[in-house]
Amino acid sequence: MANVRIGLAQLNPTVGDLAGNRALISDAYRRAVEAGCHIVAFPELSITGYPPEDLVLKPGFVRDNRAVLQELAAITNDCVAIIGFVDTGSGADTGTADAGCNLFTGVGCEDTGGGSDTGGGRPWIGPHEGR
Repeated sequence: MANVRIGLAQLNPTVGDLAGNRALISDAYRRAVEAGCHIVAFPELSITGYPPEDLVLKPGFVRDNRAVLQELAAITNDCVAIIGFVDTGSGADTGTADAGCNLFTGVGCEDTGGGSDTGGGRPWIGPHEGR
């Protein structure tokens, strides 16, 4: 039986700092690869920071966090990365969630070929979850 090495990225992403969080995730991914990991799992909503609250209602925020997910997918050539992000669940690239749109946390499972599979369960979140 082959061994599988799993890395757990213990990060403290900043709410709303998509570029900064992308850099944190990229660095942790690189370190996981250097450590010989086959899979690395990141925290819930690691792209957006937790909790994103009303940021998900701002124009372009949901779209921009999905763009970061795609950028990260492009660098996942050496091990699988499981990354948390926000999605509308509609499949449409609307960029924002309006009052009538459901929001979901998503898990991007980036394969080692640089692709992205964001399927699976998506629990609902509200913009003021936890209040």
